Amino acid sequence: MPGYRPPAQTRLGCIVERCQQTTLTYLVRTFVKARGQLLLARQKRRARDVERVQDEVLRSIVAGYRGTELGDALGLGEVWSSAAFKERVRINDYERLRPWIRKQLEQGGMVVSRSEPVAYNVTSGTTGEPKYLPVTRQTLRWTRDAQMLTAYGLLQSCPGVLDGKILGIVSAPCERYSPRGVPIGSKSGQVYENVGFALRSKYVVPPSVFGIDDYVLKYLLVLRLALMHRDVTYIQTANTSTLSVIAELMNEHWDELLSDLAHGGFFRWDELPAQVQRNVIDILVPFPARAHELRRIEKERSPATPLRLADIFPALRAVGCWKSGSAGIFLQRAALEFDATTALRDVGYIASELHGTTPVNGDGTDAFPTFENVYFEFVPRKQWDTGERHAEQTFGLHQLTVGQQYYVLITTTDGLVRYDMNDILEVTGYYHGLPTLRFVQKGSGVTNLTGEKLSEHQVVRAVAQLEAEQQLRSVFYLMVADERAGRYRLYYEPVSDSRAQVERFLKSYSGRLDKYIAFGNIEYAQKRQSNRLQCVEICSLQPGTFERFRQHWVATGRREGQFKIVALRHRWEAGFPFESFVAATPALHIAPRTTSLAVP
Repeated sequence: MPGYRPPAQTRLGCIVERCQQTTLTYLVRTFVKARGQLLLARQKRRARDVERVQDEVLRSIVAGYRGTELGDALGLGEVWSSAAFKERVRINDYERLRPWIRKQLEQGGMVVSRSEPVAYNVTSGTTGEPKYLPVTRQTLRWTRDAQMLTAYGLLQSCPGVLDGKILGIVSAPCERYSPRGVPIGSKSGQVYENVGFALRSKYVVPPSVFGIDDYVLKYLLVLRLALMHRDVTYIQTANTSTLSVIAELMNEHWDELLSDLAHGGFFRWDELPAQVQRNVIDILVPFPARAHELRRIEKERSPATPLRLADIFPALRAVGCWKSGSAGIFLQRAALEFDATTALRDVGYIASELHGTTPVNGDGTDAFPTFENVYFEFVPRKQWDTGERHAEQTFGLHQLTVGQQYYVLITTTDGLVRYDMNDILEVTGYYHGLPTLRFVQKGSGVTNLTGEKLSEHQVVRAVAQLEAEQQLRSVFYLMVADERAGRYRLYYEPVSDSRAQVERFLKSYSGRLDKYIAFGNIEYAQKRQSNRLQCVEICSLQPGTFERFRQHWVATGRREGQFKIVALRHRWEAGFPFESFVAATPALHIAPRTTSLAVP
């Protein structure tokens, strides 16, 4: 930080700041409690008649679409009841809705909403082209209410969790702007940026930091800002794999970070974008007392034992993250960073499309739906998986059975009408008349290890690109999401005239395939660049493996005529010991964190 020497914290300054923080904590705790009690009381009151409330929500949403191009195209002007809605409006995926959303993004006007979106959430699509999801001002207000309820529940189950600072780790709130100047970014970043003052005053990292493209640089700056505070009491990030990466970086760059803490500044200051420099220059003050404390903690540990996040944040009470679905695999690794007394709390069913549930119990895995602003429909999992998808035969929230699993459809005010989330939820119980829901997994055709949402279509296209580039041909292949290894593995049976070539260049081909997948899925690329996912690994299968797989499938009692090749599965879904038929596998190939994943 040339030409700038921030003042060190004096003893008097520390005392004044401590008094200010005590007052602020009291105000935040009082506000969260009062607001949370008010919101919860209203939810309990309205939950007594969920069916009526959901009908009201649907009528309100449909009325909001009247006069819009999307509403006219879907015939919503003739819909006045839930029965008519189910009968006349088909189930949609994003590709069916994309033309209207694209027009809204590019031209504006009353296309998918009467009010102009204030932001767009961007996430990976099933075809490779990203999804852009409109966000209205009303949706932001509803999201703040859901956050406040979550904070209130957290405060009830973990007293003291809001007494200190909050370390939130999110994606970029704004990656670019639409042709009309509307910000396009991640849902987590936009929520972080627009959170109410009560919680925002507790955050240790300015929102602009999360817009840094270089993940190593971004996480190092997050660490530099967080290490100043021994009183961090709550950490929240959707992906627990992020916490493991940050812990590794902390140990790798420990000396540089402590030197910065003792003397002020940041050892990679010149690499920061100008806007980020302006936002953090007055924060990166010298804090020699804290640096001395951390050095003492380091010396008390064995040299062979890495420092944990729990060691540097002794006041930590809880961590908010995804716990359900495949996230549980990464959770086991991340949990090693914390003491047994630190609560690991699920943040609920939250996606780019909606804030779906609010946690109600101690660990957060049971959560009630945001039924006051989203219209929910459900289809039993067995029925959906067998192809029985009758648009008019869906269940409402009041018709769900405890212990059963369902695919979920949503209708929102933001352009998603009878939208298939391709998510499977399980009903875990009831809470004041509301079913409590838990995310189980993505539906068929999509896998999700740490937020990348890889689709079968993207896998097929990437393999086709590799085969065309290298002039390869295959008998059969299957991409498997390996939760334990934190990577994807392609089991590939080449035709006889390609076998020698494939087995000779497995490592090189693995790297090329990894780049093709990243090129078609922006979130996969992000997870690879931050090392939350390892490089895909190609395993060459023995000749005849596909035929043995087919015979095994038929031997389980299923009809040969119904045999279908699915190119993407979770490891536990594969149903066949492919690892026993591997002829060759590459040496472990892990791209450096800073390696570009762009396909030339």
